[in-house]
Amino acid sequence: MSFLSPLAALVAVAVVLPLAANALLELRARRVSRRLGLEPPPLRTRLGIPGAIVVVAGMLGIAAAQPVISGTRTHTGRAVPALRRVPLDARASQRRRADPVPT
Repeated sequence: MSFLSPLAALVAVAVVLPLAANALLELRARRVSRRLGLEPPPLRTRLGIPGAIVVVAGMLGIAAAQPVISGTRTHTGRAVPALRRVPLDARASQRRRADPVPT
């Protein structure tokens, strides 16, 4: 596998800004909950948004790099598959049309 534009994968670096914003929001939420005497939510519930940001940024970086699978392969055998010929008897269908339709 190779990439048509590997430098375009740097688009994934743009993940830093949303992750930093999320980290600041988490710090603020911890500070507020501490002052109010509340217990912060479990870590498992807080990892959804940063995880989604990382996954989307990774997929975007891979797509921007334009991966290509290329290679050479030797082909043995016939280049064009053999076609089956089916005999067609047009007279049989013409006879059916000529027969009167019973009513």
